[in-house]
Amino acid sequence: MAGPSRKLPSKDKKRPLMEHIDELRTRLLIIIVGIIVLIAISFPLSFELVEPIVSPVAPPDELYIYDPLETIKMQLLFSVLFAVAFGLPLIMHQTYEFMEPGLFENERRFFAILTPSSILLFLLGATIAYFFIVPPLAYIALFIGEGMAIPEISIAMAFNFVVALMATFGFLFQLPIIILFAVRIELISPQFLIEKRIYIYLGFFIVATLLSPDPTFTSQTIVTVVFIILYEISSRLSWYLTPKTDSDITNFLERFKRLGPWFSGSGVALGFFISINIDFVWLPIVVAISFILYIAQRFSVLLIEWEKMLNLGMIGTFLFPLISYLLLEYYYLEYNLLFFVFVTAGTAILTYLLEKLHKRRWGGKRKKKSRNDRGMMGGHGPH
Repeated sequence: MAGPSRKLPSKDKKRPLMEHIDELRTRLLIIIVGIIVLIAISFPLSFELVEPIVSPVAPPDELYIYDPLETIKMQLLFSVLFAVAFGLPLIMHQTYEFMEPGLFENERRFFAILTPSSILLFLLGATIAYFFIVPPLAYIALFIGEGMAIPEISIAMAFNFVVALMATFGFLFQLPIIILFAVRIELISPQFLIEKRIYIYLGFFIVATLLSPDPTFTSQTIVTVVFIILYEISSRLSWYLTPKTDSDITNFLERFKRLGPWFSGSGVALGFFISINIDFVWLPIVVAISFILYIAQRFSVLLIEWEKMLNLGMIGTFLFPLISYLLLEYYYLEYNLLFFVFVTAGTAILTYLLEKLHKRRWGGKRKKKSRNDRGMMGGHGPH
């Protein structure tokens, strides 16, 4: 056979089919148990948490119940969605553990870049839908029917309407992932993304108008601007998927591995924005989003370097917000923009310092091991 032979993944080996099935069953069992535990945790709080979800459509006390079991069904649905969202780190980890023996190094690196970015983009899309798309659409829907009929919306219908739009925009905001994947498989090129950007911008606006028929064009403009930003970021990142040398991708990955504090700080900022606008206690939302984004980034480091996901840095995602919350409560600090910046920057800095401490205390042996593993893998670039 002409040309260099392609090396198999170092951990890839032939196993009986039943062994694969048994491992898959074990992984699925771990995921299911984790989801059930999260459902049990979230169900008692579900009714209180459902109220801010339906409020963009109408105040909860103005909604109706048409089925005696309607609220219970809605609480169960919310608990399942909550469990899947907050169980993503577990789902990702178990999925990767099953796939990892058959993955090449360049495939691990590719998924390493996309995993935390995908979660961040989904949260961003769902947030924009909740605050900027759902309210005008609900208003338009009720305004059109005004005078012809009295709107009597059930709480389950309002909940499904909001959740469906949030999920839709969450998936639409996977556009950069789709673009990067298309570049990776050489379906399109970075040059094409830059040369055809004007036509694609126009397409963004048309799609936004179809998805959100706001007569003021406010929601369409917001969505289009965000999509353009995501598109430009994707076009720039696509150059790293078609590097000229191995050092290009290596340098990029080295920078990407140090973004854990940035992800934790971004989670704090996003959590603050959500909690303020739904008039909910900010601490649990801030901690949850910051922790999920940081764990997603740690999962990327696992794929790149085979480092463990557990890291002292994750303590910073909830320790600094908790300390700030206690200071706010007991010393009557003013809840303003300065406090927001203080918590966001403090969380990122504490995460960074704890990461440094972890590397100094436990990083040496793992780094040495990861280098040995990369040597076994062949260390080829992304092509």
